[in-house]
Amino acid sequence: MAKYFIILFLLFISCGQKKQQSVEQISTNEKTENLDEKASARKNSLNLYNGESNEKINLEKPTVLIQELDSLEIEQIKKLDGEDNFYTASDDLMYYNSKLIKKMDSLKIDVIFSDKDTLFLKANDVNILLNKNSKSTLYNYYYFDGQIVRKTDLFKLLDK
Repeated sequence: MAKYFIILFLLFISCGQKKQQSVEQISTNEKTENLDEKASARKNSLNLYNGESNEKINLEKPTVLIQELDSLEIEQIKKLDGEDNFYTASDDLMYYNSKLIKKMDSLKIDVIFSDKDTLFLKANDVNILLNKNSKSTLYNYYYFDGQIVRKTDLFKLLDK
């Protein structure tokens, strides 16, 4: 059940539609184009890029990299989606993040958190640039398996 709540939260954040608004829009039979326009307007109203950062991370062994929103970006989401919704979803997300940290610790896999907008990774002599974008969520998960860096899902990491 909690998995579904997190997935719904991520969809909620990415779509930017409050549940109450969705019900009202369906009941008034607004066209799909109007819904798409409103979701697009929300994404455009979020400033998910607060300037160039120069954080460089050298990956040499299996590592989980978690790119999170910074405090300014979180404040924007709280205003757009409402504090109650934000804190309810964040509470569950924090629970699963703590499970992830415990799991990775038991597997001796490093976990790196960063709230930087731009991350420069070096893995096996390959340079990788990660930027936050309009599809960024509270936490973006990447896994370096010793060979390749892949964007992944929290629940896939918990299943390792």
